[in-house]
Amino acid sequence: MSDTEVQITGDAPDSFVPDKQVRNELGGITATTLRKWERDPRLNFPPRISILERTYRSRKALDEFKQQAIKRGLEVTRIKARGAGADPELRKRKTVRGK
Repeated sequence: MSDTEVQITGDAPDSFVPDKQVRNELGGITATTLRKWERDPRLNFPPRISILERTYRSRKALDEFKQQAIKRGLEVTRIKARGAGADPELRKRKTVRGK
């Protein structure tokens, strides 16, 4: 399967969300930010679906991405709340940068 192909499986039908609506749902991000997210493999952003020169995303994949982003955000918040002193890895990085 190529980057432009999307395999649709399961019983429930999926819907397509135009990229403009996707950007609005993600806090009004720019088209440039959307392209950066799409290229970053760490984010696992939903692939684009092109139909007649318009770009869409799968509603199911977009909702799954949002849920994963919320989970990742909570994990980052917990790490920040502990501070660099509580996390040995962060303390090492801080020490290395200070040299």
